[in-house]
Amino acid sequence: MPVDVSGLFFGFMPFVLIKSMGHAAIPVILLAVVLGLVAARYRERTGSLLPAIIAHALFNIGGMLPLWVIQWMRR
Repeated sequence: MPVDVSGLFFGFMPFVLIKSMGHAAIPVILLAVVLGLVAARYRERTGSLLPAIIAHALFNIGGMLPLWVIQWMRR
């Protein structure tokens, strides 16, 4: 249970985006919850932060990739 709670705390950190983004922040929050739970499970199962850090980096790259592609196509 502590793993789930810490994952949910991580996931709901971007909840503050609702004020600035409105309903567009909901997918961001949901993905952050998934990332938080995945990272917490990796940490629990491996005893290392490295898999959680790698998962976080991959989620960030996946989130930015469409923007990078759009910018590249505009050139």
